[in-house]
Amino acid sequence: MPTQQEVAKHEASGHADFQPWCAHCVQGRARDDPHRKATVDYGADKHPRLEFDYMFLGSNAELVEDGGQAGVETFLCGIDRASGCGMCLQLPDKKINEYVISTIASWIDSLGHQEVVVYSDKEVVCQAVLKLVRDKRTKPTFIKHSPRYSPQTKGAIESYIWHIQG
Repeated sequence: MPTQQEVAKHEASGHADFQPWCAHCVQGRARDDPHRKATVDYGADKHPRLEFDYMFLGSNAELVEDGGQAGVETFLCGIDRASGCGMCLQLPDKKINEYVISTIASWIDSLGHQEVVVYSDKEVVCQAVLKLVRDKRTKPTFIKHSPRYSPQTKGAIESYIWHIQG
């Protein structure tokens, strides 16, 4: 175990060097090398791919499975796989409203892409939001959903949510 002086020095450095004895370092440590591509590859879609999913955080900023409980905050998150640019919209609940639709459409437009493919899981509310966003945008927006039990098809948004949660 480290001395108090070593702990204080480590914390003063902002956890600059990973220490296996530091709970914060262990919790925030990045996953194994994700083998990021050096060039943008849109794959079979031929268009920039944006991924969306809901995130729920409990009172201690821990991820929880579903919202609707006291002390649980609801967020709708999105990420552009090409640029890594993400957005996270805090919401009072999962109800659809014009603010959510306009904010997401504006964020997509701010990325500068003409045509996009938006992905989400098969969650009904998320699919409905993306359909309304598609209808609001003036540029082509294609909607796809990830196959059931296939988290790797939403790897970017899952990693983004994991990163936000810390």
